[in-house]
Amino acid sequence: MIAFRADANSEIGSGHIMRCLSIAKALQKLEQDIVFITADDNGKELIRREHFPSISLNTQWTNMEGELLELEKAIIKYKIQVLIVDSYYVTHNYMKRAKDLVKIVYLDDLNQFVYPTDILINYNIYVYDIQYSSYYSENTTLLLGCDYVPLREEFSGRIRTINPSVNNILITTGGSDSYNMAGQLLSYIRKFSKFDSLNLHIIVGALNKNVENLNKLSKLYPNIILHRAINNMADIMMECDIAISAGGSTLYELCACGLPTISYSFADNQLWIVNKFNQEQIIYYSGDIRGDISACLGKVNDSLSTLMKDALLRKELSLNMQNLTDGRGSYRIAEKVLKLL
Repeated sequence: MIAFRADANSEIGSGHIMRCLSIAKALQKLEQDIVFITADDNGKELIRREHFPSISLNTQWTNMEGELLELEKAIIKYKIQVLIVDSYYVTHNYMKRAKDLVKIVYLDDLNQFVYPTDILINYNIYVYDIQYSSYYSENTTLLLGCDYVPLREEFSGRIRTINPSVNNILITTGGSDSYNMAGQLLSYIRKFSKFDSLNLHIIVGALNKNVENLNKLSKLYPNIILHRAINNMADIMMECDIAISAGGSTLYELCACGLPTISYSFADNQLWIVNKFNQEQIIYYSGDIRGDISACLGKVNDSLSTLMKDALLRKELSLNMQNLTDGRGSYRIAEKVLKLL
């Protein structure tokens, strides 16, 4: 049995569980039994939708050490052999205690300390700015770089054709959109007549609390199209010409689809990603919405105008994006995990 330890809620969104689900599906295809372990029931629906069982520890998701006793019980009861952990709230003691019982895989974004783990994964574009090999021994297998981006199978093998004109814009703001960025973007974009003829596709995350407001806007304006509880994200991305997206794992999905993108950030853990993408001239960055939201929206507008007018630029960005990841990272991870059994 292979277990995933991850959480989702309106504060942290759904990204941790979503990327674990991608790896879980790859492992399932390799005939492995999977179970998800969460602190509470907030992420249960996301997991159930993908037909995986889950266990709630009924603990506080920010206090990982406080769940150790319940975690140990679950490991023994379900005969778990490998635990794949995806949380920013782990401590050295938590990881060490868990590693005394099972093989550990850790998905890292922040490099907070040297994690006691059998496999460490950091697939982010900025990973080579971190000297992992200098402080991890040969006892830890390092899976580094965009070859290990854990995307779902639907993102593999996508071929992008750049349309001469822009007709469809995708807006994706994360699982919870706690800053109501989708609503703010729509209100801002509606001020400009150049967007009146465009279809605006909004991905409404499972934890989004602004659904009522978005519903009102979609009823007022027929070119605002809401997508909820979807299982075809790659298809929607392929239908669109430009995306506006929050920083995070969605940026790698957009890369696999070669969809020219304008990013923004709303959390510290996104800053490395969005700045590196911008530095490498792969994805534009409009700023952090926790600061000057007006300046951020202005940069989004400027970038949209530039991309809409220049099909060659969109093609160049699209090629740069698709050169970054082939969408098969989940399978590469799954093959390495199997070697721990």
